[in-house]
Amino acid sequence: MPSLCDLQPTLRRLFIAFTFSFIGVCTHAADIETISVVVEKGEQLGTIAQRYFKRPAYINWPEIAKLNNIKSDPYVIYPGMTLRLPARLFETQSSPAKWLVVTGNVRIVVPGTAQSTRAVVGEPIPEGSRIVVGIDGSAVMELPDASQVKLLGGSQFVLEESRYYRGRPKAETTESQTGTKAFSGLMRLIQGSVETRATPATDRAKPLRIQTPTTVVGVRGTDFRVAHGFASAAETGDALTRSEVVQGLVSAALDETRKAEVPGGFGVLLDPKVLKIPAPVALLEAPSLRSWGIKQEATTLDFPALPIEQSGRKVYAYRVQMATDEAMSQIIFNQRFDAGRNVRIPTPDDGTFYLAVRAVDEQGLEGKDARIATSVSVRPLSPALQAPKNGEKLAPGAGVTLLWEKSQNANDYLLEITDPAQQRSTHTLKELEFVLPNLVSGTYTWRIAARSKSGSNPMKVGPWSELQSFAVLAKLDAPIVESDVHDRSLQLTWADHKAKAYEIQFSRAANFDSNQNEKDFLTFTVKKTELDIPDPAAGKHFVRYRAIDNSGAAGSWSDVTEVNVPKDWRSLWLLLWTAITIAL
Repeated sequence: MPSLCDLQPTLRRLFIAFTFSFIGVCTHAADIETISVVVEKGEQLGTIAQRYFKRPAYINWPEIAKLNNIKSDPYVIYPGMTLRLPARLFETQSSPAKWLVVTGNVRIVVPGTAQSTRAVVGEPIPEGSRIVVGIDGSAVMELPDASQVKLLGGSQFVLEESRYYRGRPKAETTESQTGTKAFSGLMRLIQGSVETRATPATDRAKPLRIQTPTTVVGVRGTDFRVAHGFASAAETGDALTRSEVVQGLVSAALDETRKAEVPGGFGVLLDPKVLKIPAPVALLEAPSLRSWGIKQEATTLDFPALPIEQSGRKVYAYRVQMATDEAMSQIIFNQRFDAGRNVRIPTPDDGTFYLAVRAVDEQGLEGKDARIATSVSVRPLSPALQAPKNGEKLAPGAGVTLLWEKSQNANDYLLEITDPAQQRSTHTLKELEFVLPNLVSGTYTWRIAARSKSGSNPMKVGPWSELQSFAVLAKLDAPIVESDVHDRSLQLTWADHKAKAYEIQFSRAANFDSNQNEKDFLTFTVKKTELDIPDPAAGKHFVRYRAIDNSGAAGSWSDVTEVNVPKDWRSLWLLLWTAITIAL
């Protein structure tokens, strides 16, 4: 039997193919994780051992012979023969993943240290790194085999293994390429949820695996989701693991005996307390979003509730994710809403947002995605109008000051005013107020829009505020007061203002203080434009009135008329009679 030293390597290209096995520690030869090598002319076992194995001089060749069903001399191989070699024997080399997308607060704890740094797009993620995603964050990492893992808010995740099963470069050439690109990835999900898009398995030494505290999920080139740290939709209790397969095939295992294969379009809830993994359940179909508008005119997206049943199956909730990109890699919102409940999502800015919505069944398994894009264009926000209050009636003569609140990121404001003659004027203002002097009576309407400018972009005008109105009341002349000496009364008259009623005050005090004696302060309400005040007390009095409109609102007071009532009405009558007689 020749020794390893007698087996000189022949420099030939090896065509490498890969086969895959189930997850877990396997004792049967058929289940050993292997990498297959197709032998070309001149290749021998020694060549292969020197190129690929960690300890080429200590290989159990009978094991390899058994793996490959070689009945004769195990050292004899021939061109075109496919050798299955145990993956555990291969030389491996750690290879970092990298960040493709980082949104919000995502931190990475450096292996072997307690220090954490903020994740940055393009930077490497060393093997052994622990990743903590803030509740409002998300991230996408790319593994060396081009598989992508999306980490959602609130997740904690460890990149346990990211390495190639590499051979040694050919000594007689300058190429640095090693003999195999077989990759192995193992990720440990401590809590939270991940969405994985694995590349086809032709460049993988082992199935891509995601491990939770209770489960190992292995992949054969697929889109799938794994979540841990939740209870089912209808129950509370210990944390469970769920796995949902969008496309492809997943192998899920609780231990050596409790295993299940989950095909595309199905999901499984994995509970370590059960004796047997339940049969995979068909995922709920993508919900219809026909009632969800594609354009919103508010800072908070508001969508109608989705149904509580789908094809006879109860829907407990809906998962709603919102991203700033169509690929849904930059997720900025991720929340579950009870079925039958309106969906409200705050938006951080104007723009187009992309939504993924899926129904959740009674086990907490999330179904197929429905996608929709919606646009928001409401910023800069319209300012809140402060004064005058909407519908307020203002006294005539004085100027009116319009006030509004500051709008965030506003450079200036557009003010639009419509006067009682329906003439419209627009003003561009930096301040938060505008004074209108000497307004004629009537109703005015006004509204405000904020304008903002970002970089070299043109000035953007936000939406108008709600239209508000105020009224400037007509100036009321002082009432006319005449004395009827014969009836010992005062007769008051005033102009007709088409009011529902009029309120008149008759007072001894010029300031119309209501704390006077009730005989010295009188208030009358009449529907006509005249009033008789019988037998008023002698002395000085003050009279004013105001109009009351159909809504019951009272306007401003008129000017004041001063009245002097003589002490002796008979003397006044005699004086008037004498004056009339002389005149005749």
